[in-house]
Amino acid sequence: MKTFASFAVMVFAGVSPAPCQALRDSVFPDPVRASTRLQLTAKLDETTVKVGEPVVLRARYKNVSATNLELGTRYWVIDYGLVVTDSSGAEPPRTELGEKWLKEQREPVLLSSQGPFLLEPGAQGEEFAVDVTKAYRLTRPGSYSVQLMFRMVWPEPGTPVPTTVEESQKMPLEEAVSNVIQLTITP
Repeated sequence: MKTFASFAVMVFAGVSPAPCQALRDSVFPDPVRASTRLQLTAKLDETTVKVGEPVVLRARYKNVSATNLELGTRYWVIDYGLVVTDSSGAEPPRTELGEKWLKEQREPVLLSSQGPFLLEPGAQGEEFAVDVTKAYRLTRPGSYSVQLMFRMVWPEPGTPVPTTVEESQKMPLEEAVSNVIQLTITP
């Protein structure tokens, strides 16, 4: 298990999309679609916690396609995104660390040694764990929705490589989108 206890956030506007439904990604202007090739399952250790307690989210992805998938950068800050909204649909304030993660999403620095890696059909990735309170200030009691994205699903083999910026911007990004988890924060 990899635990990233002090990290957190990339913001997406879409919540609980249907497979292949286009999502709006607030970090990148390109179209985004939910993957039908990679499944992402998430759960909270506790769905009811008191203000100030950790909110541990655990997730694992699985290749549900019949072919190898190319995934990720091996840099979790770019690979994963997190969305938390309150009962009105508003995003709570991010922590300083959450803001830094968001900045990294908007201005990624990739090294040639990072990704992609292959995931065989039926294979699962390592468990990813994060304390949501390291990304968001969950200081108000209430109901929240939590969702995780694995955003670095590389295009299917044979997908034409864009030759212009315009072509690149029209090519949808594919990401695995987890189930939406309900969280209750109590006083």
